[in-house]
Amino acid sequence: MGSYYYLHEADIARSLLDSYGIESWILDEHQIRQRWHLAGALGGVKVAVAPEKAYRARQILSEDYSDVLEDIPEAELPAHPDECCPRCGGIATRSVERRAWPTLIGWITSLFWLAFEVLAPRRRVDVQRICNACGHRWHRTETR
Repeated sequence: MGSYYYLHEADIARSLLDSYGIESWILDEHQIRQRWHLAGALGGVKVAVAPEKAYRARQILSEDYSDVLEDIPEAELPAHPDECCPRCGGIATRSVERRAWPTLIGWITSLFWLAFEVLAPRRRVDVQRICNACGHRWHRTETR
């Protein structure tokens, strides 16, 4: 059906075909996930469909929808659920980031990996969101 160099492109094509009710498969997916540098040698990541659906699948994948997205102002796009206030549901929020100090278990884990000469740098960041409408504050800790 089609061949893509990057796995995410094949995932998008498969999702698009699935949304039209055309069953599709990604071939060589696991091979490329494990050995991404061999994508070119293997002919890329292939998306396959049943032979009787191939013509319609090619039509769907050849359509360009980018002009539809250009007409939508970014301010009118829906907010991500993490950005909405859990108290009032407002979308006018802002974020404040600060570095979180590692815990005792974090230090012990780091020393364990350091003893085996494996460096795994990790940084914990406390992201606090503040609602502009009601003033509610909530946070989550991310590891980057």
